Amino acid sequence: MLGTWRGKSVIVGVLLLLLAVIIACGEEATDAPAPAATATSAAEVVTLPPSVTGQTPVATQAPVAATPEADDAMMAMKPEGTLDVGMANLGPYVATNYDAGYFQNRFAELVTHETLFVMGYDGEWEHRLVKSFDVSPDALTYTIRLQEGAKWHAGAESQGDWGNLNADDFIWSIGEISKEGGKHVQRGNTEKVFGCDGCSLTKIDDLTVELKRPTPTFQLTWFSQAPIPGFSMNSKTHYDTVGQDVALLEDVGTAPWEMVEHRTDVRRHMKAVEDHWRHTPEFAEMIWHDIPEESTRLANFLAGELDTGIFNSDSRQAIQDAISSGTHPDTKFMVFPAAIIQMMWHEGGHYTPDSKHHQPNEEGDIPNDIDDFIGNFENICDDSEIVNGVATEMSSDDRRPWISCDRDVNSPEWERARKVREAMLRSIDRDSLINNIAFGEGEPWFVGIWANRGRMQQLGLDTLGPGDMDYDPVAAQELLAEAGYADGFAVRVNKRLGTGTLLLVKDAVATDWLEMGLDVTLQNQQPAAYRVTSQARKVNDIYGLNDAPSFPEPLRVYSTVYTSSGTNLFGINHPDMDQFILDAEAELDTDARWGIQGELAKFIYENVLSMPLYAENAVWPLGPEVDSWQASPAELDWLSYWDHPRRRQ
Repeated sequence: MLGTWRGKSVIVGVLLLLLAVIIACGEEATDAPAPAATATSAAEVVTLPPSVTGQTPVATQAPVAATPEADDAMMAMKPEGTLDVGMANLGPYVATNYDAGYFQNRFAELVTHETLFVMGYDGEWEHRLVKSFDVSPDALTYTIRLQEGAKWHAGAESQGDWGNLNADDFIWSIGEISKEGGKHVQRGNTEKVFGCDGCSLTKIDDLTVELKRPTPTFQLTWFSQAPIPGFSMNSKTHYDTVGQDVALLEDVGTAPWEMVEHRTDVRRHMKAVEDHWRHTPEFAEMIWHDIPEESTRLANFLAGELDTGIFNSDSRQAIQDAISSGTHPDTKFMVFPAAIIQMMWHEGGHYTPDSKHHQPNEEGDIPNDIDDFIGNFENICDDSEIVNGVATEMSSDDRRPWISCDRDVNSPEWERARKVREAMLRSIDRDSLINNIAFGEGEPWFVGIWANRGRMQQLGLDTLGPGDMDYDPVAAQELLAEAGYADGFAVRVNKRLGTGTLLLVKDAVATDWLEMGLDVTLQNQQPAAYRVTSQARKVNDIYGLNDAPSFPEPLRVYSTVYTSSGTNLFGINHPDMDQFILDAEAELDTDARWGIQGELAKFIYENVLSMPLYAENAVWPLGPEVDSWQASPAELDWLSYWDHPRRRQ
């Protein structure tokens, strides 16, 4: 790759162990007593509250075109300095849409590429690569106008002039994202909006595209919106010229940051695009250092080699201690309240093997194939003896007690598995997690992925949880006994390698389950490896996630992770859930659509199909060379608006 690395000399090697010992950054957070003060009590704190509105325009309403974000003074400013960011387990870099999994797409839309729309600071969508769009009176024709002058990067190797974003790029990118068999996280949703049966995309002129649909949609702005995640645009000319093998690894986006060098498990090095069509960064370079070890990231930050980064609560407390001792007086924090939901979920509950998405189409292809052996509840339960509708003998090694061998939610077998799931949830001590892992920076959470508190109250979802799903180890033991597992069972927890407090939460939950009498095994797994097996419905263990609540509506996530057509899964698909999602997607009335989403949330809660634990504040330390900036209220575990960090004055 072209370019030289001019960032700070990030510390590596054995010397880090000395500093790690000095700052006493431990991984056994669950054994620590609850602190008297939060991690940010003594430092200067910039609190940026997330929006709770989450409203989306109905498709028949044409939004007012937003003025492109451009600041003449910033455009004329010469970028200076290097912004060094400490991240972890970023995985391999992929630059093209077809092969972009969750983490690859997430990085692209936050840093090097741009989406059609973007989530603003208040949680409302704004225009980005789309300048405006009009909707016909019958809400079946959408005329989309693209921004002028959104120039493609040259590409680190090819250094070509690929021109500006145009209608051909738009139509080609949509086709690549929604291509059958593709790995893109928004493949299914993109197909529903732009490529449904009867849908057509037509080029009107170089900057105008017309979408015709057989039915209205309110989701045009949803799945192409960063940072939740959406999808970004790629250059058709670049792809056609250099070929897939080169395009797969060569960054050609339109964002204010252009890739200079990417080395898997080491770093991603970007340079600012001067005179960018929208906004030129203040920093000349930005380097995301891929540092999986928490103590190493912390040591680099305290040594001044990182300007900011993602850290777990132990590390943030160590940084706070350094501030309090006077050794780092210029460090401060950005705090985003209740920004990250910590969750666990039961895998293997795929109750839709007869869905059209798992059956051959007219060409004989299966859009979402299910593994013949362990990919769905029928095969998992093949070796179980069913007596009076209840699985009584589990002779198969692949049997999981939380998976029902009957998808009828009114059956005794379903109730047995539901009791197991509830017992596992009620044995988790949320308060201990918040106090000892988040150092008080959080609150209990019972309805996963919801961000709109006003709608939660309106639909009665705010009353779910306390008293019903609170920590109660005695009730948990009783539920296990009723389900036939008084002596416990074996459970494997997959630890997705990640950042922040995710790994500590999994360890703490495993400890709670051990105390309940379960035989727990912990297994590390890379995110990319997990996603491949998850897409094929081959995972049937327990998994963890920390992610931002859903914007603008829960349906935005439900239709991605809780549907038989999904390519990014939460471990459960059920015909009733599919129907809730289809009904909501067909409902143009906003209040009625929220009502359907509320019913789906209650279905998930009552059947314990997810295990939300607590909402944690996103806390980002800032070194003396960088100042705070505004970010979108979504995806705050990776932040956003990375072209906006300001140099400290």
